Amino acid sequence: MTESLAEFARRKGWHRSTATRHKQHGRLVMTNDGLVDVEASEALLAAAADPSKEGVRQRHARNRRGAGGGDSAKASASDTTYQLLTKHRASAEGARAEMLQLDLAEKEGRLADTEVVRKYAFSAARAARNAILNLPFRIDPLLQGETDRAKRMEVWGREIRAICSELAEGLEVTVPDGSG
Repeated sequence: MTESLAEFARRKGWHRSTATRHKQHGRLVMTNDGLVDVEASEALLAAAADPSKEGVRQRHARNRRGAGGGDSAKASASDTTYQLLTKHRASAEGARAEMLQLDLAEKEGRLADTEVVRKYAFSAARAARNAILNLPFRIDPLLQGETDRAKRMEVWGREIRAICSELAEGLEVTVPDGSG
């Protein structure tokens, strides 16, 4: 389908000078007799459209329809492109906000490096294990010749509580930052 530049501009809801500017910049496909090839021009305009300007395009289209302009609604493909772009931007902003919250929590000391914590926990567990495995060697000399079962149990209990106390005190200290 072909039509004159003025008819094309009117149908699009444009001023004639806007259509002329698009023609001069090669955004309209013209026939040899000076008419606009509507389908080819619409396709060229859609391909060259900036998705970030879709909101502006939709607002202008609403204003033109309200002022009695022609049918200027484009295919839903451009609406989908705009919606995808908007969703992508919102997702990126959400990720940036999440990173800022994590940075703030780390600076406030509410967050620790997992590798540092893992190494510290391993070290504390290893110390507790070694202390428990050394119990017989520490207690045996204390119990040499002791026949009273109650006294033997008391010594074992006291030594086990001492190990648990040391372990608890070691866990209450601040986890070192991994910088050293």
